[in-house]
Amino acid sequence: MPNPSDETSPIVKTIEIGAPCELVFEMFVSNFGDWWPRARFSRTRGSAPQRVVLEAKAGGSIYEVTSDGRKLAWGSVTAIERNRRILMDWHLGRPVSTVVEITFESLSADRTQVRLEHRGWEKLEAAGASVERQGYAAGWDLILQQAFLPFASNREGKK
Repeated sequence: MPNPSDETSPIVKTIEIGAPCELVFEMFVSNFGDWWPRARFSRTRGSAPQRVVLEAKAGGSIYEVTSDGRKLAWGSVTAIERNRRILMDWHLGRPVSTVVEITFESLSADRTQVRLEHRGWEKLEAAGASVERQGYAAGWDLILQQAFLPFASNREGKK
């Protein structure tokens, strides 16, 4: 039987990128729709959304735009500190949201650690929280390792 704390404990993922913190932050936030793997991770069923948007300001929305122009909400930005962190309520159309926090730490002049923490699983129904958390644990690996890391690495030092 799984440990209940494992079902609600935060998901934590980290990657390191060979680029200055300011550039990595800017690529993550300003180019969110360019690097996000929307064909695989979206609310749209059967086809990729036309675009994904992250409005980089407190109170900003995170959403996808479908091929027929509909906006499907993913969440909202609750706090943003330039070159340091972004905090988001994350719901993907559910009535209850979880929290995704991304922090950017300068390890050196040309090396940055990106840390993602996804928490708040205890807010979801117990039966659904475990399954959803497992999906996100694998999904965030793919999103950070196979989408953002290559995007940021291919653009290091280029604006």
